[in-house]
Amino acid sequence: MRSLAITAFLVIIALAPPQAQTQYVGLRHPPLPSGIEVVSASMMIPYDTIHAIALVNGSPTTMVWLERAVCSSKKCTRDFIFEVRAVLVPPPLNVGQSLMLETCALGSLDHGGDSRLVAIATFVGDSLVTTRIDRAWRVDLTRERFEPIPAKGVICFKESGPEEED
Repeated sequence: MRSLAITAFLVIIALAPPQAQTQYVGLRHPPLPSGIEVVSASMMIPYDTIHAIALVNGSPTTMVWLERAVCSSKKCTRDFIFEVRAVLVPPPLNVGQSLMLETCALGSLDHGGDSRLVAIATFVGDSLVTTRIDRAWRVDLTRERFEPIPAKGVICFKESGPEEED
């Protein structure tokens, strides 16, 4: 029984550290801390023009940051910095799974992806579209946080886009 408890404890340690979800909240950048790299980022348009979502490599932890653009000068014309408002540390991906940002929607892809959705999706073969969603979150811009949502009804497409599917 003791070895089972130790194994469970080690499995919990091996997963994304819980402090990663809070240690970066409030961080203003640039510059980024050593060992942190923004892989991709984009504004949350058309929902608002002050929030951005960023895929971050925190080696070995992958994170998704919800950021708010903050003026870095009194004029606030071009010089922005970003403040991390929420951090999502998704579970490790299995073979065939992809972490999807901005390329998922609820119910239909008629209007493209919803920049507020983050999902873990499984694509089969060469398919560009999938409804095999393992986990999903929605960005709550008012509360500035990631909220888990039911995966049912979420549909995702690969970045090459659903319009290329025959």
